Amino acid sequence: SGASAAAAQALVSALPHVADERERTDIEIDIGQHYASIGDVRGLPHLEGVMARLDRDAEPDQAARTLGTIARYHHYVFEHRRSVELLEEARRHAEVDKLPGTMTTIMTFLAGAYQHLGDFPMSRKYAREAVEFGESHNHPLASALGHEFLGEAAFMVGQWREAVAEAALDRRIGHEIGARDRIAWADFVENDACLFGGRLPEAVAAGKRCLALAETIGEWRLAAILGGFQTLALAELGDDGWRAMAARTREWVILTGQWLMHHLMAANVASAHLVAGDLAGASLVISDPTLPKPGDNFVVMITRLPVLAEIAIRSGRPEEARPILDELLRLTRARGAEGYLGYGLRLSAVCEAAQGNIAAGRIAIEEAIEIHERLDHRLHLARSLRVRADLTESLVSGIGNPDRKIPPDGAVTDRRRADQLDQLSRLPDRTIA
Repeated sequence: SGASAAAAQALVSALPHVADERERTDIEIDIGQHYASIGDVRGLPHLEGVMARLDRDAEPDQAARTLGTIARYHHYVFEHRRSVELLEEARRHAEVDKLPGTMTTIMTFLAGAYQHLGDFPMSRKYAREAVEFGESHNHPLASALGHEFLGEAAFMVGQWREAVAEAALDRRIGHEIGARDRIAWADFVENDACLFGGRLPEAVAAGKRCLALAETIGEWRLAAILGGFQTLALAELGDDGWRAMAARTREWVILTGQWLMHHLMAANVASAHLVAGDLAGASLVISDPTLPKPGDNFVVMITRLPVLAEIAIRSGRPEEARPILDELLRLTRARGAEGYLGYGLRLSAVCEAAQGNIAAGRIAIEEAIEIHERLDHRLHLARSLRVRADLTESLVSGIGNPDRKIPPDGAVTDRRRADQLDQLSRLPDRTIA
């Protein structure tokens, strides 16, 4: 991050001494790209100045690079639909010369923009195009980045093993071309995927590798986004170090100054407080008044909404949680984000039960359990089994079940299996290389 700012400032100093108009344009685009890589708005006036005077048809590659970088600024402030519009235009210009660096940037930015809109089919489409472009044009960096975005899309829809496999491909290419940032981002994907899958030792190990590399190469944006997930992984593992990790993550987030990092840190750190039984701490973190509205950012919405709902339920306000959960279920069903759908259904079951709707709670928890079973999500499955056990005991006691037709041993079986899954989540998974 510091290197990008220094490079941009050096180019700004050199600009008054450059007379050639095309060279000046290239320098201003480079200034914009360096600043954009760290979310620094000082790059935007340079890029807007280029677009004001550029003949897009005569200089298609310059147009593509400029539009693509302006789109990145919109991405940072949650204006993802505008970002996609600019990137699609940039893609049309990039197709003229098909320069590998420009094509790679535009395809992967598109994969990221569509991911944050929750349009995972389109995100995967552009990520696969990046992989194929890299293979057909001998540009392995494009393939590595494509695998990263394929991995991110996979764990966002709950397919955590597929995400681990894509991370391995990203990592392998990173080693082959000596790109340490690729190795670090691969570890980020593996951390998130294993956390979602309830493979805690693997999640924590990948997080440690990622942070070590991120700090070495100055990738503070990566450290900021990974830190929150690592905080939650440590809390789930019962490691008291999660509080220190949360504090470090706040420092990294401040360094980036990016809204996305603030939101993801808040959601994950608040979740860690909930795991530790600290309801007040969770409420304080997630209700930070400095957090801006997430706009059309689907990723922020589905990480934030379940935390807000769970806090409301645990605080004895299920009626407040209900509309939050309705929105979460609507979003996740529409976008195929099954992992978060299962999470929302579990909370919905608890919410219904808290309002005396035991039968409705049973319907929700059965669907949640089916999803967790199919996706092999150990921790989520364990929690849903415990909810079903609670609902079964409520029915057995006669609440909502005057005929008492539910066998009481079902709750015992569910709790026993939940305990086994909790233990398994803390043991190494030999199927993960």
